Amino acid sequence: MTVFNLMQADLEITRKVLWLIKEDYVFLSSLNDDTDKCDEGIYPAVSCSDLFAPAADCVKLEEKDLDFYAEVVKKFGYTGSMAWCSIKKRAKLWRREGKPWEKEFDEAVVSIKEMMNQVVHNCSDINAN
Repeated sequence: MTVFNLMQADLEITRKVLWLIKEDYVFLSSLNDDTDKCDEGIYPAVSCSDLFAPAADCVKLEEKDLDFYAEVVKKFGYTGSMAWCSIKKRAKLWRREGKPWEKEFDEAVVSIKEMMNQVVHNCSDINAN
């Protein structure tokens, strides 16, 4: 995986990330996953703390996922962000308590997977022509 360094992004990409930051769907990190060291880069990440284990955790946002992730959070809000992390990490919630948001989470996971399949299907149609 090549890290997504916001310091090297063009203006349009930066604007999209800034919107996600403003809406509290993304935070910025200095940890470069390619080197496992902090450096001068700025790397967008999505918090998934306490979702899959009782600890701090995140999923680094890749540039190729930026538009899709923005679409997910616009449609599902914070629940969609959590569901997106679950799909990206291939992980399930570590604890369930029967709360209403858990049902919304499960529905968002199913919908996001359907959205992903639709994107793949549409790309296949384009490539076939």
